[in-house]
Amino acid sequence: SLWRTATSRAASVAGDRGRRSIFTEGAGTPAPANRSLLRPETSPPCLLDAFAVKIPLCLLPCLATLSFAQSTDPAPAGPREEPVQLSAFEVSTKQDEGYRSNNSASGNKTGTAIRETPQSIQIVNQSFIDDLQARSVADALVYTSGLTEGQNSRGDRFEIRGFTTGIPFKNGFRDSGRAPRDTANFDRIEVAKGPASVIFSRTSAGGAVNILTKLPQRRRLTEATATLGGNDYYRGTLDVTGPLSSDKVLYRVNVAWQDSGSFRDHGFIHRLFFTPTMSLILGPRTRLNLEFEYLKDRRVNDGGLVAVGNRVVQMPSHTFYGDPDDVNSTWQYAGRYELLHTFPSGLALRHAFRINQTN
Repeated sequence: SLWRTATSRAASVAGDRGRRSIFTEGAGTPAPANRSLLRPETSPPCLLDAFAVKIPLCLLPCLATLSFAQSTDPAPAGPREEPVQLSAFEVSTKQDEGYRSNNSASGNKTGTAIRETPQSIQIVNQSFIDDLQARSVADALVYTSGLTEGQNSRGDRFEIRGFTTGIPFKNGFRDSGRAPRDTANFDRIEVAKGPASVIFSRTSAGGAVNILTKLPQRRRLTEATATLGGNDYYRGTLDVTGPLSSDKVLYRVNVAWQDSGSFRDHGFIHRLFFTPTMSLILGPRTRLNLEFEYLKDRRVNDGGLVAVGNRVVQMPSHTFYGDPDDVNSTWQYAGRYELLHTFPSGLALRHAFRINQTN
């Protein structure tokens, strides 16, 4: 009975290895976005399970050995493209688990695990932004600890740990726009708390807000959204990405349009956002990213509520205290160039340039 038990265990192990080989074959290809497809509730049928009842027990060791040899025999290698290595400066979102992100580029300008970064970093990834339906940086950071929105209706201003941070960064560069940024091309928002002048140059003692934008992907994707709401709120977005002519030239286009009123008297927002991005795969270790942004924003400047002492004046919330003709119209153009290369020794190079013009 002891020999029979050991033989059954050997056959079971061989069957399990045969099953695993079905899912590990072609591991060099990119994994699908829905990883649940790789874990079906029922295991696929195995040759050993189908004939175990009809084969005598004395032949099980030979069958187990045969099954093990078949599962370890490599499949005939077909023509495969050389995989593209991720640069040390790029952040991989494959490690994100829901709202939790495990790595960051704002701690030391490289894709490093947060637990290995000696700084307090909080990340708002794309999953959280989409579920929250955030339309501005302020909406996306509303649940970030130690951060509050500053008083500036013409742009994104925040206070971290009581210090005014000034304008946010975008892909590591100071974004000197005068209009609230649109979240249509946001991949994630990283908040580095505490002094960060070594990484971001001139910043406040409270910290810095760094926005990482979306990059083109090899897998074709088209996503369109339409949002209707109260106070004449209308908004539409479009996100298209994929290979342009081959896997060496990738593109991505993000478009957002919004026409909305407000619960405040005389309030409105009219905006159009358009950003095409292109990535050139120059080699397995080299990538060139080109990005252009266009933003047209028009809205009434609203200074908020009136306070006397430490209390807000008890007036209807829709009351507007400013000038209805004080309209802020902004046209913003921005371009970015980024070259990434990783040497065989592990040394990585990043050369980037960004230009911004606001009217």
